[in-house]
Amino acid sequence: MGFEDLVSKMNEKNQFEKVCVDQGVIDSVVFYSKKSYPNEFLAMFDGHVKDKVLYITGLLFLPSERSHTSATFNDWMIPPNQ
Repeated sequence: MGFEDLVSKMNEKNQFEKVCVDQGVIDSVVFYSKKSYPNEFLAMFDGHVKDKVLYITGLLFLPSERSHTSATFNDWMIPPNQ
């Protein structure tokens, strides 16, 4: 089972065939990775599906705790689907 199959099974309403990531999101991931190195950082992708294309348009940062060995967040703080 490939990644696409796995994600489609998790969310059958919004199936997609292609993923497009905004350049600003890529730049942010690289920036925060460099800033937190050698520690971890934790963020979730934000986006939407339109015409079977998943558009990743931003990052969601939840209140979390981090240390030199891990990063955690409370899953009950994840925003509901809109």
